[in-house]
Amino acid sequence: MDAQTLHTVFLNSFSADRTLRTQATAQIKEAAAAPGYIAALFQIITGEVQAEVRLAATIALKNVLKQCWSESNKVVLPAAEKAVAKENIVAVLMSQSQNNVCQILATAVNEIARWEFPESWPALVPALCENVQSGDPMRMRNALMALRFVVKRYEYKGPDGRGPLLEIVRMAFPLLMEVFRSLLEHDSVEAATILHLILKVFWSSTHMTFMPDVDWGNWLTMFKTLLEKPTPPSPADADDATLKMNPAWKVFKWATRIVTRLMQRYGVAKYAPEGSEEFAKVFSSEVAPALLGVIMSILNVPAQGGRITLIVKRYCITFMSEAVKVGTCYKHLKAHLPWLVQQVCFPTLAIRPDEIDLFDNDPEEWSRKMADIAEDYMNPRTASMQLLEDVVTERTKDSLDLITSTIIGVFDTFRATPEAQRDYRAKDAALLALTVMHEPLSKKKRFKGQLEALMAAHVIPELSSPVGFLRARAIATVCAFSDVGYADGAHVATVVNRVASMLADASLSVQIEAAKALRMVLEIEGAQELVGPQLPRILEEYFRIMQSVENEFVVEGLQVIIDEFADEIAPFAVGILQRLAHSFCTYAGTAQDEQADGAEDAGMAAMQCLSAATAVLDAIKETPALYPQLEPVLLPALHIILHENGEFIEFLESGLEVLTYLTFYYPNGISPTLWELFPKLYFVFMEFAHDYIGEMVPLLDNYVSRSPDVFVQGVVQLPAGPTPFPQLLCLMSEKVFFSEMNSNTEVAICCQLLQTMLHNCRGRVDGVVPFLLKIAATRLARTGPEEEESDERVRLRCSLLCTIASAIYYNPVMAFQVLTQLSAESGTDIIAAVVTLLMSRADQDMESPRSKKLLCLAFGSIVAMDPNALPDQVKSVLQQLVIVMLDTLEKLHAQEERMRKEAEEAEDEDEDEDEDEDEDDDEEEDDADFDDDQDVEHDADEQYLAFLNGGAVEEVGASDIATIQAQISSGLFDMSAFDEDYDDDYSSAIDEVEQLIFCSEALQSSMQRFSGVYEPLVATAPGDLRGRCANLVQAAQVKAQQVAAERQQAQDDAGGGDDGDNASGDRCVPKSMMSFPMGTPCLAVLGLG
Repeated sequence: MDAQTLHTVFLNSFSADRTLRTQATAQIKEAAAAPGYIAALFQIITGEVQAEVRLAATIALKNVLKQCWSESNKVVLPAAEKAVAKENIVAVLMSQSQNNVCQILATAVNEIARWEFPESWPALVPALCENVQSGDPMRMRNALMALRFVVKRYEYKGPDGRGPLLEIVRMAFPLLMEVFRSLLEHDSVEAATILHLILKVFWSSTHMTFMPDVDWGNWLTMFKTLLEKPTPPSPADADDATLKMNPAWKVFKWATRIVTRLMQRYGVAKYAPEGSEEFAKVFSSEVAPALLGVIMSILNVPAQGGRITLIVKRYCITFMSEAVKVGTCYKHLKAHLPWLVQQVCFPTLAIRPDEIDLFDNDPEEWSRKMADIAEDYMNPRTASMQLLEDVVTERTKDSLDLITSTIIGVFDTFRATPEAQRDYRAKDAALLALTVMHEPLSKKKRFKGQLEALMAAHVIPELSSPVGFLRARAIATVCAFSDVGYADGAHVATVVNRVASMLADASLSVQIEAAKALRMVLEIEGAQELVGPQLPRILEEYFRIMQSVENEFVVEGLQVIIDEFADEIAPFAVGILQRLAHSFCTYAGTAQDEQADGAEDAGMAAMQCLSAATAVLDAIKETPALYPQLEPVLLPALHIILHENGEFIEFLESGLEVLTYLTFYYPNGISPTLWELFPKLYFVFMEFAHDYIGEMVPLLDNYVSRSPDVFVQGVVQLPAGPTPFPQLLCLMSEKVFFSEMNSNTEVAICCQLLQTMLHNCRGRVDGVVPFLLKIAATRLARTGPEEEESDERVRLRCSLLCTIASAIYYNPVMAFQVLTQLSAESGTDIIAAVVTLLMSRADQDMESPRSKKLLCLAFGSIVAMDPNALPDQVKSVLQQLVIVMLDTLEKLHAQEERMRKEAEEAEDEDEDEDEDEDEDDDEEEDDADFDDDQDVEHDADEQYLAFLNGGAVEEVGASDIATIQAQISSGLFDMSAFDEDYDDDYSSAIDEVEQLIFCSEALQSSMQRFSGVYEPLVATAPGDLRGRCANLVQAAQVKAQQVAAERQQAQDDAGGGDDGDNASGDRCVPKSMMSFPMGTPCLAVLGLG
């Protein structure tokens, strides 16, 4: 590749002629595969060319190295090109002074190192070290830049992946230490730039893992010396954004970050990571106290009229939080607590002038910054709040009265000062400090009784403050103390009415805060009664605010209002959902425009709109007649979400929940317009949403169970031809069953869908039964019992067996015909395998009542068949099958009885807990203070550390760790969508079938009709099988009488029959026949006692 030609191509890429630019872009892509391309790029970068051409060539170099080095890429650089790159890139980097070019070249070095270092490029680090040692500031900077990128690759790797980093530390750190020491006394920009890069290399190498080869003593001495230097100059007219770009302030930032990280990891020696124990002891006893004084001096700079950057202040305050926990530091710090609280924390808590400007003039950006976790984390205000919390928690006796008196002092001074001279920022800080102190003040009797008076005197009045940011702060404070227990109803009325009125405040920022906070105000006793009459106005204000700003917390506040006033929301439901649907469409459109300001916030707000819509639907579920009015309101949003291009998939889960409500509660089945969405669900699922099976199954279940006639008759046009709706569910199931992307849990969930068809469309979907049995049996063959298996695997096997049991119950003759054919096709005895698993895994796998019931219905269906029509594999084990059926019926009854008793006991325990909580409210926790020179240690910290390290278990109790591990392995913390709750909520047509009666009738009929088979079967069985069968028949008779009596009672209670208002039919309520406990006489008859 000719460098001159390539240079011309790059020039053309900046041409005003669009055609030339397009051609140049294509030529650059084509040139990447040409021999000599890398050398030509190097010539352009190092030649006398325009800055933009050099930059373009550098970017092209970085891209080709990133995209074409690995053998796994489509286009791979030839070995000769790779050799040219490795041999020249360091030298090319060292020759550059243009900062953005250097940054990209350093990244390019790392792209090669990613694949070649250290095995195939051992000369890299020595070459970089040689340039660091050169004394040339430009070469030193560029070499350190590349070294930082290389070490950063290993920053978060585990012990097995950090080997190369250990070698880099051994090789480079002695040199870096000498360079660092030599530059400490220099104040030039060049010196600061190099110190800054060395600190970043040090951070990436050490902050995650202790490095024993580091000369810690010398490094820590240098850090202390650096931080003892006067802080860099800070011009009065420079804002924080300008200051933090100063290389000298960058040095302070990274130095304070490093010592703070060391304090967090090694300050309390007991919690030091494995391998660093001795270092931690020295650090805690000697280094930490020495650094404490240095950090305090930096924090004192503002009190002396100077400035420090916000990020440096944040790290220094975090250091102080850790110092509170370290005994060797706290004994020195104790005497300075007044300074720490009054001169450091409180000024930092106060709202800053730049924030006031944002609050007043850009409310949307203000609300965004307040909700931004990253912004919040880096804010020194957050660190100050944590410091106050730490000191009052860990050193209560020394700090509680100090902090409280400081807050009251600010309050009293503010009240005594003429309004025109008041320090509103100081009052803001004191209110925030009071919020932080909520928990300790609420626990102390001597403070708890004074909280209402404190709120009335100093907080509630600020809800009417002339200053907007103070009104907003007062809102947050009254919300934090919503549990204060106001004795004076006038105080409650003032709080509620003021916050509600601030939804229409002159400041949009205050409106936003009020909209976010009203949900917490509702927690105040008596607040709901005051808000109720204002509900129409409040709802209007929420929607007005939502039109002004895209904020998820505002919409979340609206959702809570809807939840709290569910009984009163029906008259407003249509209007609310119209506004929510409109807001969703607006927000969703903004969210899809990646270039739009606030796209991410709009996406979150759109999601919250759907959650609020769900809350409305839930609130009116007892008034299903409203649902037809809501359908046309919500359909446009649902069509957007279910668009075939998948652009709105982020809202799919929430959209499916909305549609699930519509299809479940819609009166008299599912409307034709809702059925129009059914094919869309299929297309969305097959194209890009097959991992949403857990969210789709309840919805698809509604379609099948609530309108089975439409389901079995429905047809959609696919490329393969007209396809019945049942076949669509089969295709969806097949995708889940045999996709590597879907987990065992998702396959188990999909089994529920297959069972839904078989239960609710019995005798009407014969055409899909062979397919369902085939995929279930095929997957079951891969899910047989193993010596050690996960709960997920067991759950899947249970679901597959339940699906096959459902097919047998659907039509046992057809099921065995299909299984016989599958056996012949596969060459394996599938029938024997399936029947054996159904009988042998009844105890191990079938844990839920529903799975046991399906098993009984399948066994009953087999017993009801003509024995001569049974496959030989089944006929030969018929006796055992009858015994297993009786065993399962007995165990199912025992389980239902146990669950009923547990539910009663749980209800009693809840009542006892409520009484205990009332008693606890009157108790006061003792202060858990530590001695001044004692480290702060907690049992929970020790257990957590031991669990992470996997060692020292004896010290914290082996049983504790074993319990944690057992809980995790047992799935106690399982976040999967498939759990017992879903199984409990599932209902279908089989709920109408009482298994005791079904199995009794099947057994009684077969014993009469096929006595030639059953008489010897019963006579030769172990135990008294004849007596057990007779007991089953008698128990079924008693059960039938109980069910009939219960149904009659239900009709009498309902006034003689169903009034038709129950939109979802019997599926809305639990089936009594599933949970009706057998009486004592029935137990005796059945012989279960």
